[in-house]
Amino acid sequence: MLRFLFTAIAVLTSLCLFAQNPTISIQGTLKDVNGASVSDGDQNITFKIYDALTGGTVIWQETSDVRVTGGIYSHQLGSVDPISGGMFSGPRWLGVVVNGLELTPRSPMSYAPYAMSVNSTQRIAEGGCSGQVGDLKYSYLNPTQFAQVNGDCWVPLDGRAIPGSQLAQIAGITTLPDASGAFLRAQEYNDTRDDDRTPNTPVATFQANQMQSHAHGLSESGAHDHPYIDEHPSGIQFLDQEAPPSPLDANAEGFFTYNQPGARTIWFEYENDGSGGDYFRLKKEIETKSTSQAGNHTHDVLSAGGAETRPENFNFYLYIRID
Repeated sequence: MLRFLFTAIAVLTSLCLFAQNPTISIQGTLKDVNGASVSDGDQNITFKIYDALTGGTVIWQETSDVRVTGGIYSHQLGSVDPISGGMFSGPRWLGVVVNGLELTPRSPMSYAPYAMSVNSTQRIAEGGCSGQVGDLKYSYLNPTQFAQVNGDCWVPLDGRAIPGSQLAQIAGITTLPDASGAFLRAQEYNDTRDDDRTPNTPVATFQANQMQSHAHGLSESGAHDHPYIDEHPSGIQFLDQEAPPSPLDANAEGFFTYNQPGARTIWFEYENDGSGGDYFRLKKEIETKSTSQAGNHTHDVLSAGGAETRPENFNFYLYIRID
């Protein structure tokens, strides 16, 4: 009596996806009840794909004479009866029947068979779809082109209503979020990076544009003075034959300056009447003053830039599988 020791059904060594009939390469070991490898030769083996670990429905099966060498055999599932990508729309298990007895437990099939969905020609002909319900995909292809390759169970993430879809039933939603022009962000798992969301925030919650708060400082005090010059005619009109107060300095143009306290400058015009009399006619009076302004004031800051804050980016179509 033989027993089957599963070693490599999970080792799906190759997938012939683009052949007319795609196949899955498997490898296993056959030993007898004593744990010894069976004799070399052919064994008649039936392979079955189920939708459950126990019980369930047989989705596919084939029988073939398989060469066993040193207790090890290899086989291409689908080499006798074709395998379709539509078979792998959910978890699958492989059953192996030797000499009329199905060996237990069934072996879970790895994700590799699901890669057959890339064979778009066969998949679409069979009415199948790539991926799983709720999956998101970026694509260079427009909606029409994308559906031709991936199936019509994918739609743009554009805010459309999806009543009756599998996604609506699973997620409890009737309308998709509209991701037009938006960046995607991972769900907050540990409440550390997304300050406005928590791990309990519903998936696909929208966030509006926002700039992180910050301050702009000034390096100098706002209080300051403004000097100005007050120039006006003096109230004294004429000084006759009198010398102006000291100190008195003459300049090249015949004017004199009399410096009084407070940075006050008086200009006199010098005249001589020819008979020895000197006249000093007051020309003008100049005062240097200052005014102090309060520190409270405003600064106008001009805005410049575009309509939004964003990093460098490229735009692609975004799709979600709903059925």
